[in-house]
Amino acid sequence: MIKKKDAILIIFSGVILHCSCLPLMEHTAGVFYPKTFFEFHNICEEPHGCPPFAIDDRLNAGATYPQTFDILIGRGSSNNSFNMSFWAHIFVNKPYNFLHIKEMSCEWDGNMYIFLKKQHFRLSKEGFDSMDNWYLYSWLNYFFEFNPEKLFTDKKPGDEFKLYLTLVYSFDDEPENTQILEYNVKVLKGRYVSFFIGWGV
Repeated sequence: MIKKKDAILIIFSGVILHCSCLPLMEHTAGVFYPKTFFEFHNICEEPHGCPPFAIDDRLNAGATYPQTFDILIGRGSSNNSFNMSFWAHIFVNKPYNFLHIKEMSCEWDGNMYIFLKKQHFRLSKEGFDSMDNWYLYSWLNYFFEFNPEKLFTDKKPGDEFKLYLTLVYSFDDEPENTQILEYNVKVLKGRYVSFFIGWGV
């Protein structure tokens, strides 16, 4: 039998341990939760808006959406992470062997940050789906990750801002191109979700 004095000591020790671990809980990637969560919503020009992200729907739409890159920014490649991932689709009129990104950068509220410089990606033939002479490469999921809390350090829950993602790129030996993607970013307060489920808001 546990004596009353021992039981009180155990409870007291547990409370102290819990309180001392709270700061760690808020900063331990994947095990607990981020203080701030960011939602990225693609902004696309009318009249057609954003292209569908589902492979078959994107190919069926053909030249209705002429942009080469369609990038969703969402949860990282692992629940055990505070990172956000770039999920990229590449829509082209022929298959290529290489994607060369001269620079991928972003701007917001007068700030600028460079994600990538002079990176090269091999595009495998197996990564292309095709229909009516259009090709969609969808194997660049998670091709880049970043921690938004560390990038947008001045943002707090309730804030909302525009993010402009600029890609300067080329395929194989073809000329260089530039594409700008726009996002509306909402800042939310993080909440705890079980380690086995991941984290969310």
